Amino acid sequence: MWSADQNLGGGVGHWHPHMMVFCPYYENSMLGNNPFGAPLPQVTDDAGTPFAVVVIAVNEKLAIKAK
Repeated sequence: MWSADQNLGGGVGHWHPHMMVFCPYYENSMLGNNPFGAPLPQVTDDAGTPFAVVVIAVNEKLAIKAK
């Protein structure tokens, strides 16, 4: 998800390039309770489950851009 041209679909649209890290049982409180959609690390809606994923936004200057 390093694309600078990504679109996450209805309701979200364009968002930051990001990494997704599989982190079973992680809770958003473990990362500072950052709000959903913020460009800060946050746990997806599967927080606290074996399927939890942490989303980490990356610098847009490092993203891959379409030519």
